[in-house]
Amino acid sequence: MFRPLRAANGRLTAARPLRHDGFVMPLASLASLLFLLGGLSVQSLGLQGRLQGESQRRLEVSEDRLVSAAQMLVAEIQLRHACLLTLPRERWPGAGCASDAELTRLTEGNVLGSPWRLRRWQPQAEPSADPAQQAIDLQIDLAAAAGSPALGSGFALKLTGPPWRVRSLLPQGLREATP
Repeated sequence: MFRPLRAANGRLTAARPLRHDGFVMPLASLASLLFLLGGLSVQSLGLQGRLQGESQRRLEVSEDRLVSAAQMLVAEIQLRHACLLTLPRERWPGAGCASDAELTRLTEGNVLGSPWRLRRWQPQAEPSADPAQQAIDLQIDLAAAAGSPALGSGFALKLTGPPWRVRSLLPQGLREATP
């Protein structure tokens, strides 16, 4: 910006630029502050994304362990204790096809270093349209691990028979385990 022309003693003086003392330093400080805040924002977004990714990975590991426990349980029952397939869990002790120790192994165990517990094995009350098919409601809980809560999962187990054989085992999603 220039100062206007002035007359001094009848003479005109040349226009001179105005001085802006201290203009560059505050501008540089403001720019560096903006860069600092932008960098911190990017860093916090990256950290949040990493934490969410880790949490999702832990959930996937827990879900994999629950599915593995369900598969091992169903395979054990089908191969060694087929008489239990269509019975509710509460009636297993009186079925006579498994000892107390075997029943304990069927109701709790360990999969990939994580303890699990059978919460529910219940045939569906309403008969299916096809008498050669049976549906079982299966629920398994996984004990809490470091950094992960105790989780459980339900499974839809479909049988065909008689003789009863497993047709499918479908996970129905994770839930928080109840005591």
